[in-house]
Amino acid sequence: MYDWLTQHGVAPERVIMEPKATSTLENLKYSFDIIRSRGDDPKGNVAIVSSAYHLYRAKLMAKNLGVDDAAGVAAPWGYFFVMLNYFIREAFGITHLWVFGN
Repeated sequence: MYDWLTQHGVAPERVIMEPKATSTLENLKYSFDIIRSRGDDPKGNVAIVSSAYHLYRAKLMAKNLGVDDAAGVAAPWGYFFVMLNYFIREAFGITHLWVFGN
């Protein structure tokens, strides 16, 4: 994302990278920590950018981390049958989140 943003005109000093995460949940935790370390509060100030099929679960994770008002921004769709596969897979991920909380 850093490369794409800077190649499309965003000044590099405006991009803050979170380099440690290996999952959506970790990315949200670490990103919220970065926001707080800079003296801000993620509540009311965060937009989660993800694929349309993953956005619902990512927002649920943010809510579980205490940021229940994160905005969601869906990335453009790809090929229909590929996206259908991802939506089905995501249904299992959402069920896991509801049952196990992670």
